[in-house]
Amino acid sequence: SHRLPNIHMFLETLQCNVAILEYRGFGKSSGWPHQKGIQIDARTALDWLKSEEGTPNSPIIVFGRSLGGAVAIHLAAEKQNEIAAVIVENTFTSIADMIDVVMSFLSWAKLLLRNPWRSIDIVDKIQIPFLFISSSADELVPPVMMKALYEKATSPGKSFIELPTHHMDAPTHPDYMRRMKEWCDSIGLQ
Repeated sequence: SHRLPNIHMFLETLQCNVAILEYRGFGKSSGWPHQKGIQIDARTALDWLKSEEGTPNSPIIVFGRSLGGAVAIHLAAEKQNEIAAVIVENTFTSIADMIDVVMSFLSWAKLLLRNPWRSIDIVDKIQIPFLFISSSADELVPPVMMKALYEKATSPGKSFIELPTHHMDAPTHPDYMRRMKEWCDSIGLQ
């Protein structure tokens, strides 16, 4: 997987177990990617992690990058009593807002959206520790969307890290893991 370097960094720096989810319709998973199905996949993964087969006594940090950030926000809003913290990186406020940025010529199609991923509407429901990691040079998701999510969040344990990186290369920044570890330590997750 192209995520192996990330997983290695989490294992090495945070010394934590890592479970990675491949959503339906992505990679080698079967099915068709749609919001309800991906939300079921995320809930199922969390249920497994909390089961005897998973890691029932370990704190769970839900992490999501880009679309995964929307999945993480929706899961945390629904299941925060089962999650220790949430981290999102370079995610968007909603798919409709992304249409305005990436395909403005299709703005009329926003009315037809079946997978809205309206994170901006639920981010304020999350009351567990919440870390936002934003790349200031993100060429896909405007950094202003991460700022908007952070500003709307009401979690007393929220924090914002901005790095001078692009959409997918924040983990290559030398401060990325150090600052994430400092945040984890600050909320009592060592």
